[in-house]
Order: sequence, then C-alpha cells, then structure tokens
Amino acid sequence: MTTLTTAKEKLCRSMLSKVGIYEKMLLEAQEVKDTETIKHLYLHHTHLMNRLERLLCS
Repeated sequence: MTTLTTAKEKLCRSMLSKVGIYEKMLLEAQEVKDTETIKHLYLHHTHLMNRLERLLCS
C-alpha cells in the first residue's frame, strides 16, 4: 500500500466513526423531538457524508 492509500483509509475510518456518532445523536434528538438540535446535527452529518463521498471518489 502506498502512503496516500493508507492515509485515505485512516481518514475514511475516522470519518465513518464520526458519521456513526452523529447518527446516534440524531436518533436521540428525534426521540426528544428537539428540532433545533436535529437540524444542526443533520447539517453536520450531511456535510461529513459529502466530504467522505468526495474522498472516496478521488
């Protein structure tokens, strides 16, 4: 494996971990029906997913 591939793999794992955390927090906010928190978390989650997609496609 090249250094670039290894770095991408580590970054992807880190980002996937964060995605999981945001999903868990979103579920908790939905249970309490906290719309402001849901909106905030959804925007961060979407941004992170878009970054991950760009990383995987490059």
